[in-house]
Amino acid sequence: MLTSARQRPFPGLYVIQSGFPLPGELDEAAFRRAWDWLFARHAVLRTYYEGLDTDTPVQRVADHVEPWFEERDLRGLDPQGQEQRLLSELDELRLAGFELGRPPLIRLLRYRLTDNLQLLVQHHHYSLLDGWSCMRLRQELLLAYQAFATGSEPETDPARPFAEHVAWVESLDRDAAAAYWARVMEGSTGPWAGEPQRTQGRLTQVQRALDPRLTDRLDAAAKSAGTTFATFAQLAWARVLADRGGSEDVVFGVTSNGRPATAEAEAAVGPFISTLPVRFRFAPDEPVTAAVRRLHLQRLEAEEHGGVELAVMTGGRSLESVLVFDNYPVDASLGAVSAAVESDHPLAHRSYSVAQTEFPIRVDVLRGAEDALVLTFAGDREPPHDADELADRWVDALHTLAARSESEQEKSRQEKADGGTDVPAV
Repeated sequence: MLTSARQRPFPGLYVIQSGFPLPGELDEAAFRRAWDWLFARHAVLRTYYEGLDTDTPVQRVADHVEPWFEERDLRGLDPQGQEQRLLSELDELRLAGFELGRPPLIRLLRYRLTDNLQLLVQHHHYSLLDGWSCMRLRQELLLAYQAFATGSEPETDPARPFAEHVAWVESLDRDAAAAYWARVMEGSTGPWAGEPQRTQGRLTQVQRALDPRLTDRLDAAAKSAGTTFATFAQLAWARVLADRGGSEDVVFGVTSNGRPATAEAEAAVGPFISTLPVRFRFAPDEPVTAAVRRLHLQRLEAEEHGGVELAVMTGGRSLESVLVFDNYPVDASLGAVSAAVESDHPLAHRSYSVAQTEFPIRVDVLRGAEDALVLTFAGDREPPHDADELADRWVDALHTLAARSESEQEKSRQEKADGGTDVPAV
């Protein structure tokens, strides 16, 4: 990531933005103390880098780092003026990025919108935290705040050091992983990313809400097929890419949380995410259920060979698109805080998430209170002419998969009575 940023300097690259509402009145001493406690607890929050002008930068951890707070009072503006000021400033600060040799690489911005509502926006470098870790930090922030506000100390298990994960990754068989990916990617024609077209520019986002009835149907289809909603979403994206490029053999990336399935790993904080390529070949007349199961098994096999860099996996080629599944665990206490804030303000519950990575097309699949697809087109090139159409085609592909899966299930039930029938292909 650091080498990529040095080779392709671009404003805002790898700066991640997120935000959430807070009540207007807080115990300020407890709030600040909670952040101090988090910075002392998690070494990754005190991270900085040396040797950034080389191919082998070194990560360092400072003994002590003061949290970086900035505060703004926007109560003198109407909601429209607040939105313009807020979004403009956040965009400017995000593009400014961080000086990676000076900690902290996380910036906390508090905006007071009304007497009863304020907004906390976080900027951080992607090398520090993934989305899962951000949600974990919010949980621990609330835990610590409540403890300090009541005159007690936070009661929690010791933090798992991220170094344990680094050691686990380094223990993987790199040679076997490299050989596996060379076999998987042999002869692939992509789609691969072209060279960046510019060194200045702003990213473009396209968002589509997902009908809860559609997600319910896909959840049911996934359960019946023994797979997941995420696998159906990947198959739908593969279909979009195949139709767009005119090839039934496509490649894209999938970013997962990269954590071993243990309670200790789920509670840890750090950049655990990993991106693996997915190469999928559509087979003629293959039923949806068979295709989604085949894709699911491919993904399980791929995850056993994640011990090398993405460039090794792709043979030095750059992925054009990557899917990110934002289904992080949300503690009930976080929902309670969100529900307690002033709900009728237009800025209270909107999404402030922005992530610009090296991929020309980043697709976030959001599952939670509101299900949505968010396509982010990198600012280092012109957005594709079919940016809006891509989002619509993906939603259409999801509808098609849900309908065909349901049809297959119905035909399967009928087969028991009439001796079998053909099922529709992907």
